[in-house]
Amino acid sequence: MSLIVVVSEALYLSDPNQNGIEIYRDRPRSQWQYDSNNMVNMATDPIDWEGILAEADDRPFTGIDENTMMGHIHLHIADLNTAYHYYCDLLGFSLESDWSANGALFIGAGRYHHHIGLNIWNVRGGTPLPANATGIKEYSIQLGSNEERETIIQRLEQAGYHVEARGEHNYTVDPFGIGIVLRS
Repeated sequence: MSLIVVVSEALYLSDPNQNGIEIYRDRPRSQWQYDSNNMVNMATDPIDWEGILAEADDRPFTGIDENTMMGHIHLHIADLNTAYHYYCDLLGFSLESDWSANGALFIGAGRYHHHIGLNIWNVRGGTPLPANATGIKEYSIQLGSNEERETIIQRLEQAGYHVEARGEHNYTVDPFGIGIVLRS
C-alpha cells in the first residue's frame, strides 16, 4: 500500500461577498510527492479533525498568529489556455499541478505547490466581471528584483498588454479583468 501525502490541510469558507477563503497549513516540503510529469500531488481528501483538535491541546483561541501570511489565491477565470499563456509564459509562473481535466491549473514560483489556483468552475467561457461585481479587484505579486520585473513588463507589452507605472510599482490587468500590481 502506498500513501500519498498531500501538500496541506485546509478549511474552505466564504466571505460575505461569496469570495472563497482557504485557511490552510502546509505540510513540510520534504513530504510533498510528485508524479511522473514532475507535477506536485494534490488532493481534496477529508480533513483529519481529530489530529487538528489534538494539536490545540484545549487552549482557547486567542487570534491568528501575527506571522500568518497569504500563501495563495484562487482566481475564477474564463479559459485555461489563455490563463496558462498569461500566467506561465508571460508572468513566469510554473505549472505545478495540471487539473485541466477538472477545470483548474495550479501555478507557483520556486516549486511551491501553488501561489495561484486558476479555475473555470464558475465562469466557464464567461467574460470579465463588471466593475461593480464582487470578487478580487487586484492583487500584488512580489518579484525578486527590478530586473525580473522589467523582463515581465517587456513580455507583457510585447504580447499587447498595457503596463503602467504606479509610483515604485507597475500595474496591469490580466485577460479576465483582474488587476495585478508588480512589486520588486
